[in-house]
Amino acid sequence: GPWRFSGGNHLKVERLSASSIDTFEGCEARFHATYVEKGPEISGDAAIGGTVAHETLEEVITSGIHNDMATFTLKAILAIYNKHADRYGLNKKQISDGHGMMKNWHEYHMLYGFEKILSTEVKTTFTLTHPTLGSIPVTYIFDRADWLAALNSLKIVDYKSFASPMAVDELTRKVQVRIYALAGAIEYKELAPAAIWVEYWLLRYGPIAVAFSRDDNMATWRYLQDVWE
Repeated sequence: GPWRFSGGNHLKVERLSASSIDTFEGCEARFHATYVEKGPEISGDAAIGGTVAHETLEEVITSGIHNDMATFTLKAILAIYNKHADRYGLNKKQISDGHGMMKNWHEYHMLYGFEKILSTEVKTTFTLTHPTLGSIPVTYIFDRADWLAALNSLKIVDYKSFASPMAVDELTRKVQVRIYALAGAIEYKELAPAAIWVEYWLLRYGPIAVAFSRDDNMATWRYLQDVWE
């Protein structure tokens, strides 16, 4: 886990993530139960459905069928979805719901195509430093990273199967989104992007995105230092 006792009642933070920070900022009692006592995470139909959607869209990209409109068909995407749904044991209602999300995603990209895709499902870390505490890894997962050539910018895509829509201004307040932007700037620094876009692809509704500047990312860095301390 990301936390362990280092002696006495002192808790040593071994890594940071958006989920652990959200838990800590939202409720210290829940934080203690989840990360100190390591209570079990709640999982359900919605979580499994989201996993199937993620794995399907990852395979669509890694298989390369998105590169040709002759192969980028809803039938091909649903075949991949059904394979993963069967593996996870989804019922007919869940599968019907998932098919609707795949249809939304397919229709959008049939209209607008794809940018240059740099990576899919990257799970890694960057190192956060602090003048007195030292250094610590911050973990994150990119569902997809795209290069926006016309804007000389990077876009980090995160697939979401939320039941309710979100407003764009909600994105800038989410720790996960801010970490994505900072992590993107660090991981792809050799590209020198003019801005980092973070996009939540709401599979029931469509994509929403917000841009982060270098100053925004510096503010996130300082925020993470404060949270760690």
